[in-house]
Amino acid sequence: MLKDSAYVRAILVDFTKAFDIADHTVLMPKLAELQLRGNIYNWIGSFLSARQQVCRLNGTVSKLKSFNLGFVQGSGLGSTLFLVLSQD
Repeated sequence: MLKDSAYVRAILVDFTKAFDIADHTVLMPKLAELQLRGNIYNWIGSFLSARQQVCRLNGTVSKLKSFNLGFVQGSGLGSTLFLVLSQD
């Protein structure tokens, strides 16, 4: 393109952190609208709530930290929940 024009434009989008910032308080009402069968809604809410993590580096373990954002990386449910969250 530089041969034919003086400028080249590019748009780059990085979705690698998209799963880390998903807000459960926004997601749960959207799931409620789907009218999921049985206790599936409650199970998903339980899966997302009261999550905690620690970090281990060179044998040292950090304090337990609670968080209420994002989805479990690598879970089969994470991708589906992200699609529900981003559908509008």
